Amino acid sequence: MSATTTSSPPPETISLAERLPGHSALFLGKWHVGSSAVWQETPQAHGWDLWRAGVPFYVAGNPQTTCGGYDYRNWVNVEDGVAELVFDGYQPGLMVRRFEEWWPFEPSPRFCVFASQLAHDPYHRPPSAWLPPSYPPTPTDRKKYAAMIAAADLQLGVLLAHVDLARTLVVVVGDNGTPREVAPDPTHAKTTTFERGIHVPLLFAGAGIPPGNSRAMVHMVDVHATIAALAGGQSHGDGVSL
Repeated sequence: MSATTTSSPPPETISLAERLPGHSALFLGKWHVGSSAVWQETPQAHGWDLWRAGVPFYVAGNPQTTCGGYDYRNWVNVEDGVAELVFDGYQPGLMVRRFEEWWPFEPSPRFCVFASQLAHDPYHRPPSAWLPPSYPPTPTDRKKYAAMIAAADLQLGVLLAHVDLARTLVVVVGDNGTPREVAPDPTHAKTTTFERGIHVPLLFAGAGIPPGNSRAMVHMVDVHATIAALAGGQSHGDGVSL
């Protein structure tokens, strides 16, 4: 993200980290909600204590807007305000390691956002260690996309192995629908208001969360309000606690 970007959240915008009193807060991975003049420290300016395995925008694209990243092994990594171009190392794996270095040793109450880069382009076949055994060939971008989702599922499983669900609320949510270039029908995909564009996974797990499904209409801001309410923080003006 270039230092001239003007899409930064205004300073008066209160983040969820700022609404959780007494919680230490770690942001892992993709920020992608704007930058400040010192973009390497934008999450900290909005209440996060740490930003690690940080991806300012996404791992590849225009060097003027993504700080020069190229792919999942060559990306700009931000660690506590310092940015460097990484040339060796799978980005999803670094996110897991940073979580494992922090979560088990940080006293409660603690709060972590794990903003996974998977399954954003560039589409690729993840390393074999990140796929189920005997995973089938991935000759097309659509099949690579599916493999990246499988890798994201494995990534989540590794994280949950460190989490005590009797004492922790876990929320898993997708940020948007299927990208056009890997969707069965590009006219009903991401950036549209058809179901494949707006209907994304939302899962809650933890103490007091009963098993079951709901077909209620919700929005991302409701997740914000729900977490704040359960943690005893301030409510979000645009959301309704679920």
